[in-house]
Amino acid sequence: KHLHRVFTDNLKLGGRYYGPMWQMFSEELRKHLFIDGYPVAELDYSGLHLRMLYHLEGMDYTGDPYGFGSRQERPYLKLVSLVMINKKTRQGLLRAMKKTFAANQLEIPPDEYIEHMVARFDGFHDRISRYFCSDIGLKLQHLDSQITSGIWDYFLARGIPVLPIHDSEIVAEPDEDELYEGMKE
Repeated sequence: KHLHRVFTDNLKLGGRYYGPMWQMFSEELRKHLFIDGYPVAELDYSGLHLRMLYHLEGMDYTGDPYGFGSRQERPYLKLVSLVMINKKTRQGLLRAMKKTFAANQLEIPPDEYIEHMVARFDGFHDRISRYFCSDIGLKLQHLDSQITSGIWDYFLARGIPVLPIHDSEIVAEPDEDELYEGMKE
């Protein structure tokens, strides 16, 4: 498939890049890719959309955005953040959480526990909680697609192939330090 951008309603909502086979591979499988005969390195922006929300509020968030939970809760908290950022209202939030957990092959906890996780998430990120269930997700996707485009420009100018996966990028292993610098820039 060809790499293409997907927008929703207008050119300021969405815009992420989709299509190529490597995006469909699991993180574990992507480790077995090669570029120009070299194994690959993949770097990502951890908690990108949460960090972007802090930046919109003029704050730099440097901690682990999921660090308030246990190791077992981490995959759930990542999905809680995804739903909270992309949902338009809090109506049907519990149902959306269950659907997302099931789609990601996670065991669905009792309703009370899900509600407790959501409350803890809200409390931990109270400085940005006004954005939760506000339909900001597609705007953040547009911003992260612009970041991806900037990274491509950076690598295109250097003649280095780079493969996008939304909030992460893949390069040949010898170019990993360059990827780190390009993503920082």
